[in-house]
Amino acid sequence: MRKENLLWAILMCGMALSSCTDRLQEAASISLNPKIKSETGFKASLNLENSFISTRSTEPTPIYPDYYGGGYISDNDELVVLVKKGYDKENAKIEFQSRSKSSNILIKECDYSFNELMDLNTKLGNVFCSNNNLVKDLGWFSVGLLPIENRISVCLFDCSENNIQRFKSEVSDSPMIIFEEISNINYDTEIQEVTDSIAIKEKATSMTNVHAGSQINRIGKATNNKGEIIDAILNGSVGFRAMMGNEHGFITAAHCAPEVNMKFNFGSSTDYLGKVTKTAISQKVDAAFVAVDYTKYYPTNVTQWSKTTYQSKCLKTDNFLNSIANQSMIVEGQSTKKAIKIKVYKLHNTQSVQGFASTGKPTFFPVSEVVYANFTVPSDTTKSGDSGGIVYTQTGAYLGGIHIGKATLKTNSTRIEMFSSAEHALKGLGASLSWVK
Repeated sequence: MRKENLLWAILMCGMALSSCTDRLQEAASISLNPKIKSETGFKASLNLENSFISTRSTEPTPIYPDYYGGGYISDNDELVVLVKKGYDKENAKIEFQSRSKSSNILIKECDYSFNELMDLNTKLGNVFCSNNNLVKDLGWFSVGLLPIENRISVCLFDCSENNIQRFKSEVSDSPMIIFEEISNINYDTEIQEVTDSIAIKEKATSMTNVHAGSQINRIGKATNNKGEIIDAILNGSVGFRAMMGNEHGFITAAHCAPEVNMKFNFGSSTDYLGKVTKTAISQKVDAAFVAVDYTKYYPTNVTQWSKTTYQSKCLKTDNFLNSIANQSMIVEGQSTKKAIKIKVYKLHNTQSVQGFASTGKPTFFPVSEVVYANFTVPSDTTKSGDSGGIVYTQTGAYLGGIHIGKATLKTNSTRIEMFSSAEHALKGLGASLSWVK
């Protein structure tokens, strides 16, 4: 038996990257910003997604035709549907126009079905999460799905021919896989060594607004460049507001807040903001819920820098491609202090994320369902301290997720943004976008 088959046979009974079936997490019916352009392609993609839902089971389940290869939004706001070679394109166009309730769609041929791609991606993700020694030995950083290329991408730190052949021999030699070389991984928690005290720039008053993308900090320990454990200020960003039961708060990155009861301060001050009541790292998400002192602080649904009012709805990032693939999005964090434009290109990534626990030692967590995006403006980038910041769609201001970090693909010198799904953050934490004042 091949090593690949042996690994999968063992792992198929193990971890499974489970799928969820809710369409949009929605708290209220909020009208779209009238200044935002038409949502033609976006609405068509949501209609297409809904058409795959089977209502025969007790829990709605997506069922994909074997000739369906996925989809994405084009730069011209058209819904592009991929159809496996050999299937009649004219019949496909009629079918998918009906499913999407739109004539504004393009049909393109592809090599593999969405079912085939996701099956392989799930198997490789199981190997990644279950065999840490193999992952380290191969220098394997992540695995995910490339919707436009209709392929699975495996990111390695060394894409030499020898290393690729080792991967093919020890893990999988599927023709669906392409290899990318990655470097310069930064998980954007900002670390400042404590000298005397934090400069007090802001003073909390009764019900101070806490906007998405604004600054939070905690006193803790971290490892400096010499490998020494030091007292440090760890800065991160507010993601989006949420509630857990009757608690008001917000969701941020768990690698900034990996432990329950960790206390956070507001802005760059020493004013107590709230504490972590739940984390959801090492699952499908890198997220933590911070319950605020609601007598003093009011999390808003407005972003800190662009003053955008985001919707109480989040994009589907679990099984579906169409509503997020090639989607233009915005990320806002406390360090960049502006709206950064990005475009989604890779989905369903399984990778490791580094965080600092109370001991100050870096810890790596396996996280799945990470989304990768390209920076749209060449001069733009996120910075240390932006971890946990909000990510939302440029069209419609739907929640996409929370910023994790950035990296560089040496294969084509592309700088990428990494964010964790808002949908999975809510589900992993048991939180809700519903907001009761």
